[in-house]
Amino acid sequence: MDGRRPGADSHAVAALFLAGSAAAVLVALANVAALVAAVDVACVRDLEVFFAILGPPGEPRTELTGRFFAWIVPTMLRWPFELQVFGSLLVFTALSIAATLVIFWCAALLLAPVVVGGVRLLRRNPRLTEWVPASAYLLTVFVGFSFPAILGVIHGVLRGDGSRLIAAAAVAATVLIWGALLWLLGQRGGIRFVRACLVAGLTVAGLTWSAAGITAALGYRRAQPAADRTRPNVLLVSIDSLRSDHLHSYGYARPTSPTIDRLASEGVLFRTVVSPTSWTLPAHLTLLTALPPEEHGVVADGMRMRKDALFLTEVLWRAGYTTAGFVSAPYLDAVYGFSQGFDHYDDYTIAQISHDASEHMITSPTLLRMVSEWLDHWNHDGRQRPFFIFLHMWDVHYDYTPPAPYDRMFDPGYKGTVTGENYALGNQVHLGMDPRDLQHVIALYDGEIRFTDLYLGYVLDRLKALGILDNTVVAVTADHGDEFFEHGRKGHKKALYDESILVPLVIRFPGKIPAGKVVDPQVRLLDVAPTILALAGVPKPPEFGSAVAAPRNAPRDLTAWIIDDPATLPSLTAFSDLVGDAPVPIAAVRTQAFKFIQERRDGGKEELYNLATDPGEHANLVGVDRYADTPLRQDLANWHDACLGHSYAEKVALSEAHKERLRALGYVQ
Repeated sequence: MDGRRPGADSHAVAALFLAGSAAAVLVALANVAALVAAVDVACVRDLEVFFAILGPPGEPRTELTGRFFAWIVPTMLRWPFELQVFGSLLVFTALSIAATLVIFWCAALLLAPVVVGGVRLLRRNPRLTEWVPASAYLLTVFVGFSFPAILGVIHGVLRGDGSRLIAAAAVAATVLIWGALLWLLGQRGGIRFVRACLVAGLTVAGLTWSAAGITAALGYRRAQPAADRTRPNVLLVSIDSLRSDHLHSYGYARPTSPTIDRLASEGVLFRTVVSPTSWTLPAHLTLLTALPPEEHGVVADGMRMRKDALFLTEVLWRAGYTTAGFVSAPYLDAVYGFSQGFDHYDDYTIAQISHDASEHMITSPTLLRMVSEWLDHWNHDGRQRPFFIFLHMWDVHYDYTPPAPYDRMFDPGYKGTVTGENYALGNQVHLGMDPRDLQHVIALYDGEIRFTDLYLGYVLDRLKALGILDNTVVAVTADHGDEFFEHGRKGHKKALYDESILVPLVIRFPGKIPAGKVVDPQVRLLDVAPTILALAGVPKPPEFGSAVAAPRNAPRDLTAWIIDDPATLPSLTAFSDLVGDAPVPIAAVRTQAFKFIQERRDGGKEELYNLATDPGEHANLVGVDRYADTPLRQDLANWHDACLGHSYAEKVALSEAHKERLRALGYVQ
């Protein structure tokens, strides 16, 4: 690189972009090779280059980098791709190359002033030129751009991730070949070689991108039916880990939930709502498909929904709705199938930031910003379609670290040292702990509820400011609760007692739902999606929901319970289970009066509780009240027999970054 020649500045910058572009193509291919060897389903945002630029998955990131991450991940980069299917792999590879090129070109723009400064330094010191030949410069640029991928490969190999060996070999071979060719070709030949690599790489990328565009247009953007603007908007909110008996409107003494209380006073509150399990992944799939876990089959980490499963989102999209999802936990990742039917599905701004942030970050303000920005776009585009927004709020989930003043709101006099930090894996919170310390932990949980409730109120305020709140079906529920040693355990995904599976359900929709209605008969999380369809005026397709449940156990539209006298309507039998990753698989059947719990193994423990006289579920009546346990045992057996052979689940290999986030939450060992 001759710093004395005129135009050396532009030549050096051109070489920067040339070598950077060639490196981008090769790094993208190495990343794709690593993912193909490691997982069956992936999104472009899973590329190692994203994590390398923004920091490793285990490091917390700031709001600024979170915004940047969201900015560089447009819609197509969130789509899940089947890497074992050639056409899908083709689209994935093209998007990976394009995304990496954009990132590297941005980096080249930032580095260009430094390169120009270096060239001018060489002009003032001609002797230095002898030590900086063009080939060395080009190789340095290439290796520099490749460094994030190389670093990620080394990290994966050191962790024992064998899939990275493919990428390691690709990167190492590429660097060696580049170095050898640049040395053999010399200065002018090196420049021509880089240009040839760039032309070849961009030609391949361009052709692949064109094919990808056609495939994507055909495969991901079917013609949507015309919108019916008379239909209401829908906002479905799921507050993770929220047990209903800690809400003021459900009789809790502390004022934890003024927003939810107000919704209940303006709409309907269902007193007893049973979740089909006590952890996030299968419960949310039930919420969005009206399929019980026994039927959808996704009951373990390494499983996902097949594409032929029908989601509430898809039904509404087919009815002309624009659909958006904003989620904040790793179990709501698109890799599990949740993105089906969504025009916009943000499972990365918060959930992909880091595994540490999953526990410790305050997510509600970011969720509010994301929803507000999306609503602004929807409003500015002329409100062409009614919307369906699925909002998953995470802050109630442990760790229990609410910000001030919510950290002391319900226990201002506490002088101890116990906190809500490291709740799942730490030993500060344990069975037999000082009752006063446990009271403080529960107060922190309540503080999280109050903080999250505040931001739910801000979301509703945004709808009100747009003048659409009263034309929006607002449904607030949860996936499961949390245990505080009522039965010797903490957290969730451990049992099927009421503290784990009773969740709230409050729905507001003026004009169709009378204000202040309370429904006492038992209903299920299974019934939420059919009820939303009915309130939105969207016919329920025959193929939506459970196909195996007997009529009395099938998903029900609850509008009759809302409009009619609930006393004239039945309490719905609810089935729950905890299988898959559970140490001992268990199942339960709950009626308004009794609950029967059974370990699903030979000679397993059985429990029966009279919920009217023993709501805490402490006096086991198995063998004492045979008039209750015999029919419930038979109901449970019939239910499982009906579900045998019916499953929408398929295996999925999870990335190491995703596993890290689950480990931090105590879900994966």
